[in-house]
Amino acid sequence: MTGTLYGLYWLYKTAKQLDAGTDQDLTPILAVIPVVNIIGVWQISNAAEAVTDQSGVVLFLLFVVFGPISWFLIQSGINGTAAN
Repeated sequence: MTGTLYGLYWLYKTAKQLDAGTDQDLTPILAVIPVVNIIGVWQISNAAEAVTDQSGVVLFLLFVVFGPISWFLIQSGINGTAAN
């Protein structure tokens, strides 16, 4: 239960960070609404291209198949960008 709640929280906060830090126009609330969240995940994946070395399609597929790998890649990219 808490893992699911944290995952939704992480998606929302990450979408807000990427919306503020990139030129992408994201809708963070889409990341937490069931069924529609696939659109939010797609937006996050494409926006994360700016902070990772991965394509948006690869990040999206990782979200769908095994989320923690995409979380790691995106969060590492955000942290690396913030450190510079």
